[in-house]
Amino acid sequence: IRFYSERLPSAPKPAGDHKYNACCPFHQERNPSFWFNVKNGMWKCETGCGSGNATTFLARVENIGNQEAWEQLCKLAGVDAKEKPDPKLPLTLEMYAASKKLPLDFLRQLGLSEKQSTDYVPGHVTIPYYDSDGACVAVRQRRNPNNKQRFAWNKGGTPIVYGAWLDINKTARAVILVEGESDAQSCWLHGLPALGVPGATNFQGAWTQRYIGDRDVYIHVEPDNGGATFRQKVIQALYDSGYKGTVRTFACHDIDAACKDPSDL
Repeated sequence: IRFYSERLPSAPKPAGDHKYNACCPFHQERNPSFWFNVKNGMWKCETGCGSGNATTFLARVENIGNQEAWEQLCKLAGVDAKEKPDPKLPLTLEMYAASKKLPLDFLRQLGLSEKQSTDYVPGHVTIPYYDSDGACVAVRQRRNPNNKQRFAWNKGGTPIVYGAWLDINKTARAVILVEGESDAQSCWLHGLPALGVPGATNFQGAWTQRYIGDRDVYIHVEPDNGGATFRQKVIQALYDSGYKGTVRTFACHDIDAACKDPSDL
């Protein structure tokens, strides 16, 4: 609270669990649109100035590089910047739901749960992958975004596209392909058929006939190198598999420049 308060144009005020609101330091406003989370240190301007953590905030406020900002933060915290230890912070289902603006009950209906921290593995959210028959074939661990390792798979699973079991994806005349689970969950919440690909380079041509067929495909392309890679890899895999449908691409970034993906939008 002290760190952000000293760098904001107005005094922050409580705005729910772990959150404080204040006027944004990056644009002129009277009604506060900026918030920060005192539990994980993340911040966001709801009018589109961006979002991030304490490092990106300090770098932008002071107009310095991220490395210099990181070193200043370490000095403030009294730790050695060169060590850069893995904090191994936990991630609860409630934290995940709040960060993605998704209803907690909705996520539980999809089978998401959480695992408590151990001496070796921080607490994390577990996301089951079901096949078309509803059998669980893989479980992905989603960990705190501030940790070095953000994702992991439970042993013994065989990853597929995320959402294969849902009727909305089985019966739709076309399907959206997105990177990861949260984008797919956001689409489902709004009644849109979407399959999540676990990683920009991981789409397999063998999935085409089983989960897509000849239906039209809409590929969401994120505005970074990963998005370009995702587009290229999916299109190549579809072509190699003999896909006969129509492929179109779109980007949420074109709808709102502050949005990287469907979850942001």
